[in-house]
Amino acid sequence: MKNPGFSIVIPNANGKQLLERFLPAVMQAAAVTSVASEVIVVDDASSDGSVDFLLKNYPLIKLVRLISNGGFGAAVNAGVRAATYPIVVLLNNDVKPQPDFLTPLMEHFNDPDLFAVRIKSIIMEDSIKDQVESWVGAEFKYGFIHGLNEKECLRPDRLSFTAGGGAMAIDKEKFWELGGFDCLFYPFYWEDMDLCYRAWKRGWKVAYEPQSILYHYHRSTILRLFSSSYVAFVGERNRYLVIWKNITDPLFLLKHLCWVPARLLVQLFRGKLMLVRSFFAALKKLPQVLERRKQEKKYILRKDQEIFSLFKNQNQGTVLLLSVLYIEERGKIHGGGQIYLLNLMANLNKNKFLPVFICPNDDEMAEAARKFGAKVYFIDMPRLSNPLNVSLWIRTILQLSKVIKQEKIKLVHSNAALRGSVFGVIAAKINRIPFIWHIHVFYSARFSDIILSFLCDKIIVVARICKKRFFWLGDSRKLIVNHNGVDLHKFEQAKNDGSLRTEFSISRDTSVVGSIGLLHPIKGQDIFLNAAKQVLSLFPETKFLIVGDDDTPRKEYRIKLEDLSKELGITDKVIFCGWRKNIPEVLAAMDIFILPSRIDHFPLVVLEAMAAAKPVIATRVGGVPELIENGVNGILVDVNDPGKLSAAISEFLQDKAKARKLADSGHKRVEDYFTVKANTSRVEEVYAELLEKPGHER
Repeated sequence: MKNPGFSIVIPNANGKQLLERFLPAVMQAAAVTSVASEVIVVDDASSDGSVDFLLKNYPLIKLVRLISNGGFGAAVNAGVRAATYPIVVLLNNDVKPQPDFLTPLMEHFNDPDLFAVRIKSIIMEDSIKDQVESWVGAEFKYGFIHGLNEKECLRPDRLSFTAGGGAMAIDKEKFWELGGFDCLFYPFYWEDMDLCYRAWKRGWKVAYEPQSILYHYHRSTILRLFSSSYVAFVGERNRYLVIWKNITDPLFLLKHLCWVPARLLVQLFRGKLMLVRSFFAALKKLPQVLERRKQEKKYILRKDQEIFSLFKNQNQGTVLLLSVLYIEERGKIHGGGQIYLLNLMANLNKNKFLPVFICPNDDEMAEAARKFGAKVYFIDMPRLSNPLNVSLWIRTILQLSKVIKQEKIKLVHSNAALRGSVFGVIAAKINRIPFIWHIHVFYSARFSDIILSFLCDKIIVVARICKKRFFWLGDSRKLIVNHNGVDLHKFEQAKNDGSLRTEFSISRDTSVVGSIGLLHPIKGQDIFLNAAKQVLSLFPETKFLIVGDDDTPRKEYRIKLEDLSKELGITDKVIFCGWRKNIPEVLAAMDIFILPSRIDHFPLVVLEAMAAAKPVIATRVGGVPELIENGVNGILVDVNDPGKLSAAISEFLQDKAKARKLADSGHKRVEDYFTVKANTSRVEEVYAELLEKPGHER
């Protein structure tokens, strides 16, 4: 597409509070996109101060003011008329987009036949779960059009039956060829369906982009302005209008006419008189419908049967997604295990697998999982050590079983420690589906581990040394080693990021030695500080970064570390950075990375440092020797030896050519063996093996 750019159009009717809440996220997304962009707010005759709010706080926004309320379709049409750029993104005023939601949309518009792209919209009105909006597919059933979600119907080429009027990107030129939104559907609902269906009939197409994500606080505007009964009335009326205006297949029309009386009788029997009235309200608009039907008929290139056949549920031409349930006990991003799981969900083949995620609360993990397309449920796992929790245990198992049945889960993958895995395996066995236990740590086996290991269908460990924990399984095919992986692209993008050095006023010429990890005695930050003291006697201008935090309420270990730095007289050379989400950005600030752990298993952060092309010095613990070949792609030192650690750091500071050589070698090793794509591919192979076994229905 020539001269690409986005015009974001947001209709608003007395939605000042919603603009205050959600407009900042839209502005952020517009600011970070790589092409030109603008934000247009169409005020539909608001009386709540929306205009004054926009003029005062967002003077750069293009404001279109309508004298009278013409409904959703008229407001959108006015916004598109004001649009500068060829791609127009239509958003409701009650949606919160991900910051990068615009980027995945661009490539779709290189297709000359594309009319619109459906943006993935996740409904946020339920405290228990997130619900992904449907209509990725559709079927003509019982005489009416019924939507199908991505789990039921997703084509390999990611075509979509329709796109929602508050979550779609459109080709502006084609939009006007279609005449824009039809105000026949005033004040709202089904005008987007009408528009997209007419596009399909003209030979164009609608795509679906699941990597472009919005969170929709559903009906936040409509239910402020209209009663729920009126909303239902309008929706039902417009459902009829769409069919009467657009369906031309004689068989479809015959089915519709046969089912209408039955539909009305059922509504009457259930006392839904308002819905019965919808039919007669639609009849009043029949002359207008027939006129539009006549005008549109001359543009038809596709038949109704052809369009609906593209989106058949469980038939040829569709991909039936296999839902995988992921279990995590923590709500916050705590360490490498949580980061690994998020990487897995991000890189999962979404044409085959649909991630469903269990976590205790709506915190960092839930937010990140949504970003990667997962549907989220909240279940807090009770402790197993308290026998008084039996009722809670039963409730948890029932909750998990409910999710499994509701989402048609085909496989359970636990990234949790013991609690989540115990409840997960019981729920999986009750529902007769496979269970995978993914273990990121190594410690002495417990009796509970022995029992759990026999119940699992597969056990994935992150290092060869971790296999020793399950010595009783021997060389069982149940036990699989799959080393962690990282996304090299993220580190390549961040390699010149100087924001952390700027934040702490560290010059480019200053050598920075850093460590990343949970502040805990096993992570050896005290060893790091003692080594730092010795290094500073030779290289006094060096800065030392400790990235991470103490996850205990009292922060006792962090206080001990801060006190130790005072005792050593190096407080001016040591910076406690706290927990940081953006690890590539953090590593970009370092010249040397240190892992001083007393105990560690297969630390993801070492892989991340190697991916960032940083020279690595690590203690010889756990699976670290499986990553680092001493003197080839890093340096290994003994545990609890600050002297040897300081000597290794000093060697790198003195011989920068050697440090660079080992860093490049480490980066090559990650590139060859430890990418997140390779790791994810191996996990998907495990899924395929389990799901193909007899007794596991697909």
